[in-house]
Amino acid sequence: MALSASSFRCSSSSSSSSSSSSSSPTPPSKSSSASSSSGFPKEPLPIVAGVSALLLGAAGCYWYSQSDFSNSQLNQNNDSDPNSDHDSNVSGPNGNSSPHGVGVELDFPLEQVELQLRAAECSVHFAMPQGVVSGFHVNAFQANRSMEDARREVVLPADPYEGITSSALFGVYDGHGGARTANFLAEELFDYIAYAKSLFAVLLSHSASSEAEHTANENHESSATQVAPAADHGARTDAVVSDDDNDQDTSPQGIIPYCLKHAFLQADDIYLQRAAITHQYRSGFCGACAVVAYIQDRYAYVANAGDCRAVVGRYSEKDEGTHKVWTAIPVSKIHRADIKEERQRLRAEHPNEDDVDALRRVKGMLEPTRAFGDGIYKSHFWNDLVPDPSKRFQEPYTPPYITAQPDVQIHEISGNDRFMILASDGLWDFVSPTKAVRIVTRAMEAAQKDPDAPFNAATELIRYVMQKRGAALLGDYSSQSSSSDEKIAAVMQIPHGTRRLVMDDITATVIWLDRSNLDEATEMQRFHAHLNVPKPASQQEVETILQEARAQLRKRDNDDIE
Repeated sequence: MALSASSFRCSSSSSSSSSSSSSSPTPPSKSSSASSSSGFPKEPLPIVAGVSALLLGAAGCYWYSQSDFSNSQLNQNNDSDPNSDHDSNVSGPNGNSSPHGVGVELDFPLEQVELQLRAAECSVHFAMPQGVVSGFHVNAFQANRSMEDARREVVLPADPYEGITSSALFGVYDGHGGARTANFLAEELFDYIAYAKSLFAVLLSHSASSEAEHTANENHESSATQVAPAADHGARTDAVVSDDDNDQDTSPQGIIPYCLKHAFLQADDIYLQRAAITHQYRSGFCGACAVVAYIQDRYAYVANAGDCRAVVGRYSEKDEGTHKVWTAIPVSKIHRADIKEERQRLRAEHPNEDDVDALRRVKGMLEPTRAFGDGIYKSHFWNDLVPDPSKRFQEPYTPPYITAQPDVQIHEISGNDRFMILASDGLWDFVSPTKAVRIVTRAMEAAQKDPDAPFNAATELIRYVMQKRGAALLGDYSSQSSSSDEKIAAVMQIPHGTRRLVMDDITATVIWLDRSNLDEATEMQRFHAHLNVPKPASQQEVETILQEARAQLRKRDNDDIE
């Protein structure tokens, strides 16, 4: 039985939508004339559309699904403690003083405020909860000349007939220097995760069968049971088997973080190589931070590279259940040059470069220390392509300075965890994790009192930031002189691009969690059912499959060059 993955398409409208849809996704086909918003010809991994079907059958081929996404941007400019519970107050995202007392004259129709604020929102609630995920809310708001954030949501429903547990992937991508890198990640990163997971499943399956064969033939040479010698491992094809840290850990807590790390690094490698091969040099100069949450069974695996963040909202009951106390649980680690640990790493890796962390930025310019793209911080090739020689990095110059390798946090979802927030730093510049959880819970309480009122938690997070920035523009911090809509209107009336001086683009996703949705089957049984692929007949068959995968990838790269 083929699996069907839910594909969510959030149209730009003034009202939220509630849906519970499921469709069978078709892997996008290769077309030389098609162009993606990342600036490259849209060419998905052949392994996902072709060889993956051979390896995993329908389960592997339909493990992922595409959804629409919005674009937005990264500006990492808040030097406050990333773990602080205090909001950033009146300083703008560039560290500039707030225009307190400017007295901005409003010239924006107040009746349009709510429509504009909700224009990109989407609300999805499942009639039949998908594992611990019962739904999600998303929204975004643009500050830059063009939106430079992106996002994607994918849910694979449970299939009781094939023993497949439900799982979900959510991603927020925060671009800088343009939207191309963030768009690429929204379009393709989940494909790389699917590819890494499918390849690992085949190798795990063969490893198990090889071990059984070795046990039955103890006098046989152990080398005869190995899959592909290490010298043949390709950087983008089967490097997933080269990480020694997880070779012996076949639990979900070992495999999934491993696949996420491999997918991040492989996607970054392909992105920069594709930009170079196709002469899309502007794409190579762009960059993006990313946070991805992979939710399966009772665990959330959160991979983060850069300064996007993920926070879980958890409650505890006080006074015999009459009062709930909410706690913010950070489930991601920030990578910025203003963090002491990251500065120490930079100095240790580049001891002869005094400017390696100048101004608390990488080489005095870039704040995130982990990101996709950003070629000039990773190789001489990209630095030499900067048109103006005076703007190139001068010696000493010893790249790479940054990496796309994510930090992966494993969070066990408790019965009191009610939601998870993923957002770009446009939100976290002005909202602490504790405050973000409080905003969502207050919105939940208001929705319970008035069920007919529009409710989107991501919208409420964005509303708070815009009210805060509008108050700074109007010089009104008392919450008395100006209404909420007037404060938001003060921001909305500023044109895109110029608005970036006041705030950054914001993308927020709120994932609703309910641990009670899990059944009594053990996690390991369901997980290994998920990896239950047909056993190859022989070692030679496995090697043939892997060689075919490598050949298809090489052919794809050669076609790009021609």
